[in-house]
Amino acid sequence: TIFVPSKTVCFNRASDDDYFNLEADKGIYNWDTEFEEFIKSEEVSNIVEINFPSEGSTTNDVKLRITNYEEVLIREEDEGFIDEYYTLTELAGDLSVDGVQQVTVSLSIDYNDTGDPISANGSLFVNPYTFSLAFTDSQAQSSSLTASINEGATVLTSASLTVIFEGTEKDELASANGFVQYLNIKLQGTANITGANNAGDDFDANDFFDLELFDGENKIGDVVFVYEDDGFGFEEEIPYVEYSDGTREKLEDILEPLISELEDEFDDWG
Repeated sequence: TIFVPSKTVCFNRASDDDYFNLEADKGIYNWDTEFEEFIKSEEVSNIVEINFPSEGSTTNDVKLRITNYEEVLIREEDEGFIDEYYTLTELAGDLSVDGVQQVTVSLSIDYNDTGDPISANGSLFVNPYTFSLAFTDSQAQSSSLTASINEGATVLTSASLTVIFEGTEKDELASANGFVQYLNIKLQGTANITGANNAGDDFDANDFFDLELFDGENKIGDVVFVYEDDGFGFEEEIPYVEYSDGTREKLEDILEPLISELEDEFDDWG
């Protein structure tokens, strides 16, 4: 069953545990205002297409298309009990209003034998922004995650993180590397987590975290941690950007205008 505003399309699926067969439900479904229901067209289609009116419209000016949908059967066994169910592996579709594409979705997920996702790649376009996310947990001692938000070809924000574990159990972190980007400013580097955990009283963040700040391809400076009094008699680590001439500026002061600009961007969108 697919729900659209105040309207429902029923497909060939008897219960939540049954397989949704896109092949069996391919066709064009048009909202009939007289009978107030969807009527399947006689026209042949190799996708699922649902046409219905937007709020206040007297014509079917909204088109929802499902171009790909696949599920996989997961079989879990625990102390003699067997649980079988279908779960989503592939999804692709889009929605347009008056012929202008407003939403596009694409999703691909892989699972292990016990039904846990081990990798995924997805994107969602909501005019004018594209949200992308991907992760993989299929390697023996590492996992990675990437995410981004674009407006057209412009990267508003993006991030990437890879973590390395001490062993195949993946319960203790050994190191990490990656970046976070706001517009054209990118903070990237590595972290020696094992070393930091074993440092004890001799811990100095500068010995275990190697970070750099870039403007596009141009390096702005290195990130150094300065220990300052927090006003309560304790020391806190304050990240500064150290320029090539040795001068320093707080990282927070550099990033704050960029973050404010991004917040304003999405406030305007909302």
